[in-house]
Amino acid sequence: RDRYGFKISYQYISRESQLLFQKNYQAILERRKSRWNSLIKENGGHIPQKISKKVKRFIHKGIPQDLRPECWFKYSGAEEMYNTWPKLYKYLLDTEIDDKKKGKFSTPSKMGKSIEEIEKDLYRTFPDNDKFNANPPSQEEIENNKTDPNAIREIKNPYIKALRNILVAFSYYSIDPEQGGATSDRHSKYTIGYCQSLNYIAGLLLLIFSDAKDVKFPEQSFEVEEKCFWMMIALVDEILPIELYEEIQMHGAQIEQDVLWDNLVGENGKKFGENIHNKSKYANWNTGGTMPALKSITLPWMLTCFVNVLPIEVCFLLFI
Repeated sequence: RDRYGFKISYQYISRESQLLFQKNYQAILERRKSRWNSLIKENGGHIPQKISKKVKRFIHKGIPQDLRPECWFKYSGAEEMYNTWPKLYKYLLDTEIDDKKKGKFSTPSKMGKSIEEIEKDLYRTFPDNDKFNANPPSQEEIENNKTDPNAIREIKNPYIKALRNILVAFSYYSIDPEQGGATSDRHSKYTIGYCQSLNYIAGLLLLIFSDAKDVKFPEQSFEVEEKCFWMMIALVDEILPIELYEEIQMHGAQIEQDVLWDNLVGENGKKFGENIHNKSKYANWNTGGTMPALKSITLPWMLTCFVNVLPIEVCFLLFI
């Protein structure tokens, strides 16, 4: 397994080839780390406060593993938002506890539905990762949770517990108060609640920030969760295409898919579609279409930011 608990697969690439790659890649990592160390030294022992052309170039070439949490948090804009609303994360978690004490989830609501969907996805998140698959819930715990939606859940696995907190807080943040969301000074730019695939993004952030230097997890779970929460907001509200996770038909995601395939495939895609049509082999036979349903393949890639799609190290290069 790798540093983050993922099982190393040799299904498509042999062990020998991977070891050879790691040997060559290690030299690249050491060179990048040396250059980042020089950059930090030039800035009085700290990472640069602003993203200059030089810093941007360094980021694109790869951030060293031990600097990744600090760089992501600062350069994504998450740190600035955290400093502006330092108490928001705790307030959102407290809101769920208060709502359960008041029995609010006995009545159907969008917030209640979001929490229900989150609960279903918790143990589906990185099931092969040794940090997420430890201490699964007993059947009794599962049944008790189903019968009483207002019960305060006890989760043994600290990673699953932290993941739930992040996703629930994000749901409260991104749902209108009239639909059960929290009343606060800061809200998401559009209504989301919970969307499948956000669990993978939150899960990866949790693995990164819990592995940061000088961090003891789960002892410092709240601090780690809080940073992951603000990273989620930075990604969804500021970095990713607007309304990518829009609640009804994901208009933002559909538009981005159209742009992707128009630019990526272009004329070659049209020729491919015409060829299929001429041979009477319809890719979208049920709708009478002639072009392969490429969006059905690539949509999950975009929604998860390629987490669980690309090798973890490649994903890190794309993530920021």
